[in-house]
Amino acid sequence: MAEDVRVYIERVKAALSVTTDEQLAAKLGYSKQAIASWRSRRAVPYKAELRIVGILGDEFGLREPILGTRKLKWEDTIHGLAIFAIGEYTSHWQRPFSYPQIRAIGRRFDEVEDEIRRLFLAYSAAAYPQNELLELVVRIIEKRRDQQIDELLSVLESEDFLEIEAGLGS
Repeated sequence: MAEDVRVYIERVKAALSVTTDEQLAAKLGYSKQAIASWRSRRAVPYKAELRIVGILGDEFGLREPILGTRKLKWEDTIHGLAIFAIGEYTSHWQRPFSYPQIRAIGRRFDEVEDEIRRLFLAYSAAAYPQNELLELVVRIIEKRRDQQIDELLSVLESEDFLEIEAGLGS
């Protein structure tokens, strides 16, 4: 870990507007003894870090999104779910996609990945087992239950959007 755990704990306290280990523990759903243990071991458990990142954002991650060899799996999963989400939203389109449709999808893809990554972090913080987490995010996509993903992708169905995209290419 690049950042000293004591400094990290104090940074998390400041971000959550608390001053004691007991208050921090209550906000995170841990005991104050757990916080003391992190200090003495000089390490924050990975699940606790995921919970903190889910609450406060990526800048509170001590590690890469997933450690070592797991990082590729994490990013592959996010990428695959973004493709799946776009497939769900464009399944009614006639094939092959037109050039404006492909451009429209490309412009939204990174945003969709970011939203899926946020969903994963939020539900990881709730300590869902990995297989349940994946199933949950798939159901959210299939049923259009995430407002941000729905807003990002529903614009792809708009005729006006496709006309604007077509005009940008000329």
